[in-house]
Amino acid sequence: MSPGFHIRDLGSFSLSHRFKGAAAAVFGLLALVAAGCAPLFERQPATSAAPPPVDSVPAAPVSITPPAIKPAPPKPAPAKPAAPTMTLPELVGLSEEEVARLLGTADTLREEPPATIWGYRADTCALDLFFYMDMESRSFRALAYDVTTTDGAKGDPALNACLKRIMDRRR
Repeated sequence: MSPGFHIRDLGSFSLSHRFKGAAAAVFGLLALVAAGCAPLFERQPATSAAPPPVDSVPAAPVSITPPAIKPAPPKPAPAKPAAPTMTLPELVGLSEEEVARLLGTADTLREEPPATIWGYRADTCALDLFFYMDMESRSFRALAYDVTTTDGAKGDPALNACLKRIMDRRR
């Protein structure tokens, strides 16, 4: 062993050194806690600041008027659904129910076996639809038609115009 260096000295040195470090840590911790209790910002006392000076002439009152509201345009009356455009040959093959939906109830009904004849009348014409039993479906179908006019009009355009008048009458 070397002179002046003893184990007992090391132990006392280490104890006093540890005590000094712990004491410093405790004092530092107390300082932080004390600092945390102090307010972070100092509050400024309230001062009564005078409002900015106003011009000596009072301003004219401003009136705010809302923009004029335009009334909504009136809704148009619902139009009647347009009558389907149909020609006389298109009636052939229709069932009684389909014809009734298109033309309405017949004005006359005649039985001339094996046919049932539905008659429709308009101002200047008449339409007779001939229904015959369809053996396959066991229902009556329109298989023929006859159109007569009081004004002597002939041809497809005049006959289809009669059908249109009958369809329009239903609406």
